[in-house]
Amino acid sequence: MWVRAGRNPGWWRARAGWRRGNSDIEESTRDCRGSQTGAGFSRNRRSGSRKSSPRILDRPSGATPNLTELRDGQVAGGFAPEVVEMLRRDPLLIPRIARRIVEAHFPESLQQDVLDAVGLDAGEAGIVRAPERPRRDPSFRARVLLAYEYRCCVCGHDLRLGGEVVGLEAAHIRWFQAGGPDIEPNGLALCSLHHKLFDLGVFTVLSQQYTMVVSQHVTGSEQTRNRMLTYHGASLILPQSAGYLPRPEFLAWHTEQVFKTPPREL
Repeated sequence: MWVRAGRNPGWWRARAGWRRGNSDIEESTRDCRGSQTGAGFSRNRRSGSRKSSPRILDRPSGATPNLTELRDGQVAGGFAPEVVEMLRRDPLLIPRIARRIVEAHFPESLQQDVLDAVGLDAGEAGIVRAPERPRRDPSFRARVLLAYEYRCCVCGHDLRLGGEVVGLEAAHIRWFQAGGPDIEPNGLALCSLHHKLFDLGVFTVLSQQYTMVVSQHVTGSEQTRNRMLTYHGASLILPQSAGYLPRPEFLAWHTEQVFKTPPREL
């Protein structure tokens, strides 16, 4: 079973040998790791050999290949025959495996989007997280919001309802799924919209002056573009202590692995 580049080209499929059982699913999701932005490969259907597409590999890691590049590179993904047979015998494994992969490789702000893109309902998975998987520090959100004085560091959003903060979230700069720690220098207080845009690579933050840079791939109506471009070249609203400032190594990871290059000129 092979899936060629077609609909939803932004989501990559990786070939892996999954076996029955939660422990085997865990091993499989570990085997599928690598670059957080996806590791493209193509397969020569005649020879059965795997080869990388030079045109795609030449692109910066943060630049999602377009549909033409995927097709030209004959990029395809699929499963070994024995895995296909196993999934046919037990279709309930499909959403379970998919959920494990999504949880292991994508931040929470994007997980449902990935499942929707492949036609899976999050509720279908019904799995229990593996006990050996690292857990997030539950105090991370509270500490990051306090560091930024309960306002979005991009737009200043600070809406409260009865004293409770509404629509404000703590974003990991280096994703937790990529080994990012639950510490203030790896966190940004962002409103729900800018959290999603940050995790999608719409904008990134330069480490020198904490300047925001918007991707050239941002499109939309003039009103929509202007709303985002208002912040291009602007500085973040900085945290109240220098010890909470975003660390350069975390910002560099986001720029290299998530941000959709090229950036707009400052």
